[in-house]
Amino acid sequence: MPLALEHIRRMRGGAQSHLMRCDDGHYYVVKFRNNPQHSRILANELLGTRMAARLGLPVPPAAVV
Repeated sequence: MPLALEHIRRMRGGAQSHLMRCDDGHYYVVKFRNNPQHSRILANELLGTRMAARLGLPVPPAAVV
């Protein structure tokens, strides 16, 4: 699980996500638990992304930061 080291900037859009630099040297667009879209949006998106990857669809890798 990558550890966020630095906040880079806030992203546009209704999800209020943020671009973060993590300890593995990669940058991640991170959403937080107080997301205004819905309380279950984080779990839904993680599950949906992982299911799509298992089906061979082109999706970006998902990780818990």
